[in-house]
Amino acid sequence: MLSIRPLANTFAAEIRGVDIRSSPPDHVIAEIYDAFLAYGVIVLPGQAISTEQQLNFARRFGPLWAVPEWNLKNRRVENPAIDDVSNLDKTGAIAGAKSEKVLFQLGNQLWHSDLSASETPAQASMLLALEVVPEGGETEFADLHGAYEQLPESRRASLATLIAEHSLAHSRIRGGYGDLDVERLKKLMPPSLHPVVRTHSETGRRGLYIGAHAARVLGMSDEDGAALLDELTEFATQPRFVYRHRWAAFDLVIWDNRRALHRGRPYNADKYRRVMHRATVLDLGPTVLNGKIAVYPIQRRGPVRSSESAHA
Repeated sequence: MLSIRPLANTFAAEIRGVDIRSSPPDHVIAEIYDAFLAYGVIVLPGQAISTEQQLNFARRFGPLWAVPEWNLKNRRVENPAIDDVSNLDKTGAIAGAKSEKVLFQLGNQLWHSDLSASETPAQASMLLALEVVPEGGETEFADLHGAYEQLPESRRASLATLIAEHSLAHSRIRGGYGDLDVERLKKLMPPSLHPVVRTHSETGRRGLYIGAHAARVLGMSDEDGAALLDELTEFATQPRFVYRHRWAAFDLVIWDNRRALHRGRPYNADKYRRVMHRATVLDLGPTVLNGKIAVYPIQRRGPVRSSESAHA
């Protein structure tokens, strides 16, 4: 029997009583998925699982994203469905804070939603802690539904039709990667469009959809658009909307990118090894089609039954 304990005022919960190594039956996965939709962020402690077990579990939520071919060079982890969020080089040694890998990841320390720089963004992210640091390195989550619902009605109305351009290059530069070849990255991963306010396709709740990838707002000057996006991010990441997770080895944290922003906190990347493996589930499809906000039927999407997960 699952035990669910809320972790923050408006969202986030810890789930105990499940061992992913045992390939939980469909009804247990359904309970976990219910909690995922209800809380936006769920923490499953003590999941000492293999890469294969992590990916099999992730497939129960839907089809998986894969690291793009252009980003596969010198990877430490062979399976492209796993994003190696670590400070280790291909040999398994500490790469160091000045390495290209760690510099590129600096943007992860800004508030963002995974894959919002892609046309089809992420539904769920599942981050498994394999090696944790003794100080720093926490991950913070912000409740975008809770924040949106605290905006004045007139403010919500003014945001309803706005569309923002999201760019991976934008967040990498903002994160401090000064030597980035911006034009090359934009060709490899062109900017994408997303509404500033999204309707969750499974719960029907509305929430802000912003973060460090959001570079500008269509129809506004770059200066005014940036000011608006920064203002909304500052509002949505107030302490009352934030849960900070202090990692323990084999924590598996799952979050709904349609509802939550997140950011990693700094740590000493020259001194400590930090190894996290992320599996990412894709969303339904583009959020903007032909220049207009896409509308999807409000319906429960998951989870995928065990008999179908191999094809997800």
